Amino acid sequence: VKLAISYIYQNQPENALTINSEIKSQQLQQLIFLALIHEGKLDQAATLAKSMNNKDADKVLEVGKTYQAAYEKAKADANNPKLSETDRKQALKDQHNWLALRKSLGGKSPYEESTNE
Repeated sequence: VKLAISYIYQNQPENALTINSEIKSQQLQQLIFLALIHEGKLDQAATLAKSMNNKDADKVLEVGKTYQAAYEKAKADANNPKLSETDRKQALKDQHNWLALRKSLGGKSPYEESTNE
């Protein structure tokens, strides 16, 4: 389990998923699910959510999709030469805000809380 958790915190949730396919930990599966959302890998998170059969996971996934769509729109606006410089700067700020929101979904895991004390 520790190796799988280290993969999650090294932004390698796919490797953690491989390990969890053997040990079948529900808690680890939830951590992997959140890590995939935090990285914007929503298709993989959706696949995992189906196997979790958890309404909360479905809600988190929908919010993640909303944040991702807003992030992508802000990113496009930040690079749109048709917008004013002020609008592009605001879009860049918005892009960072939407990314931070997506990465905050689910809050801190018990592992993160124990390592920050």
